[in-house]
Parts: sequence; C-alpha cells; structure tokens
Amino acid sequence: MYYDPDSMCIKCWAFWLPPVAIALLFGCNSDFLCNLILFVFGCWITATIHAFYMLSKADLMRDRMYRTPIVAATPVIAATPVVAPAPVVVAPPPPVVAAAPVVAAAPVAPVAPVAPVVPGVYRPPVPVAVALIRGCGADFSINIFLLIICFGIVAVIHAFFLISQEEERRARCVVAVQPVVMQQQPVMIQQQPQVVHVAGPPMAHVGTPIGTPIGTPPPPYQM
Repeated sequence: MYYDPDSMCIKCWAFWLPPVAIALLFGCNSDFLCNLILFVFGCWITATIHAFYMLSKADLMRDRMYRTPIVAATPVIAATPVVAPAPVVVAPPPPVVAAAPVVAAAPVAPVAPVAPVVPGVYRPPVPVAVALIRGCGADFSINIFLLIICFGIVAVIHAFFLISQEEERRARCVVAVQPVVMQQQPVMIQQQPQVVHVAGPPMAHVGTPIGTPIGTPPPPYQM
C-alpha cells in the first residue's frame, strides 16, 4: 500500500511517533532502524527532524518520477543522400610470413570478484568487538549509535578507547593478584656477656680484724 508523503496522517505520525511514519513510507530498512535508534536512545526532536527530512526526500523523489519526460519508442529515420558507389580497387595480396609457434599459457586460478566499497555506505563491524569485550551493555549501544549517526572512524576510536581501558584493567588485576615478596634484612643480635656466679666460702666483712672467726658480726662503728 502506497502512502502519500503529503498526507496529514503521515505528518501526524512523523510528529508524534517518527519511526511509524518511516516504516509506512520506506518499510523496515536502514532509515527505519536509524530513526528508531534516534527515538529510543537519542532525543524525540532529533527523530522528528530525521522523519520530516525523509518525508521531504520521498516527496522530491516522487516529483522527479512524475517530471521525467517520456521518450518515444519509435525510432526516427533520417533521410540520407544518395551517393554513387566508389570504384572497387583490388589491392595485391600481402606477403606470406611464417607464423610464430603458439605456446599455451599456464592456467591461472580464477580470482573471486571483489565487492566495491562505497564511501558512506560501508560500515565496519566495530560493535562486534565492543560486544565481545564489554557485552551488550551501554558501551555497545553507544558504539552502534556512533557508527550509524557519525562516521565509522568515530566508532573505531571509541572501540579502541574501550580496548585500552580493558587492557589497563586487566594489568591492574594481574598486579593485585601477584604475591608481594618482602626482602628479609639480616637482624644483628648483640650478645650480652653472661655473669656466672660461683659458689664459695662466705667472705669476711671489710674492717674485721684478722683472726676473727668467719660469721662474727662486724664491730660497731666508732667515731
């Protein structure tokens, strides 16, 4: 079913729900996916502007189709003047030259055709690398948004930034897991001299006269 881009119904859908208007006009193609991502992850006004741009593009394509001139299918035969035939001149036959031997060329393997890469149409599979590293999370959605809305180089830079962050995180984890080896310094123990007490006979008090038996208390101090 064909929908007119100038109809009020399509314009209302483009204002309130832009992806519905794109789907009614162009089907579920890349323009619909782009508008849906703008509507879900971006801003409503951005998706509305994109939808009205696609409406104007469809209107312009319709005008070009209607204004294309129709070329007549019957061929036009132009009148040609009658010219007398020129006299036929017979040239002598060319000299006979010995032909060179024909050498069969080596078989060449068939080369697969290379699909041309159109600038602006080809998109590198950068989100696949982001999904393998970070999973289908916010980083994956941001990379898809950058790949569709911006150029491919922006998505590639974002993917390499995430890869560098992942490598730095892994390096930190490896350093944290490794055991810390403490260098044991030699401890010098200072040995103190030991005092050995030897048992023996009791010593006499100082000031005791010679010949006093051992064990006699000392005399009182005299002034």
